[in-house]
Amino acid sequence: MAWAESLAGLLHLPRMVAVVVVQRFGLSTQRAIRTTDWKYIWNATDVDELYDLRADPHELTNLSHEPAHAETMAELRRRLYGELEAFGDGQVTNAWVRRQLLDGAIA
Repeated sequence: MAWAESLAGLLHLPRMVAVVVVQRFGLSTQRAIRTTDWKYIWNATDVDELYDLRADPHELTNLSHEPAHAETMAELRRRLYGELEAFGDGQVTNAWVRRQLLDGAIA
């Protein structure tokens, strides 16, 4: 009960950010960050995903490869990396992950 109460205050923040979602599907690992307007999903072994939640609330159109959204994705990657680092997520201690999230490197 105390845990649920501690999260209640977050529900009233303007332009709330849901910081980290960790999912594991077999060998695939995902981390995500969500704002009011955007959702970015980092897929360690697959294509990243970026959704404009206002225009596409059902997340049907992945915008991650659209040049017009490159800066949005870069900013969300930086924010995700910072949150994962603060949380102590072991993935971000890996140099390859740092390059991928902070520099946009693919390999």
